[in-house]
Amino acid sequence: MAKTKYFVPEKEQPHFNEEKGWIEKIEYQIKPYFEVDENDKIKKFVLDIYSFREFAFFKYSIAYEVEKKKNDIFITLRGLSTNNQVFPDYGKARAQLEFDVLAGDYNFYFRRSSGEENLFKFNIDPVFKKITLKKELPDKKTNRKFVELLS
Repeated sequence: MAKTKYFVPEKEQPHFNEEKGWIEKIEYQIKPYFEVDENDKIKKFVLDIYSFREFAFFKYSIAYEVEKKKNDIFITLRGLSTNNQVFPDYGKARAQLEFDVLAGDYNFYFRRSSGEENLFKFNIDPVFKKITLKKELPDKKTNRKFVELLS
């Protein structure tokens, strides 16, 4: 039997971003937001992490570890794990990180177990419910971006 190559869709192929000067192969997507209660008061800062790839038969969760040092938050992405579901489901893998209300400038470092790292610098203003991206950097060694910010 002939060996067949696994098909990788075009959107999952790595490509060089000439404007920014780095290689992009997006594997994870993040979405920061505030969780607000019914009285329009902020309860917490939430960061959703999604896999870029959608899965057809299982709904996975993203395994992670979080370490916080002052205004630096280190998130190590360990890969995917399965949920103990009776019925199969489909969609992107997901993890939800909840923090107390954050205010000011914060650095979010996303690390892979291979050592690669992406950095997102946010200015978080809970009074005006505003999260502003100040800077985004891929790993310095490999110059590769694997985390994308969803708006």
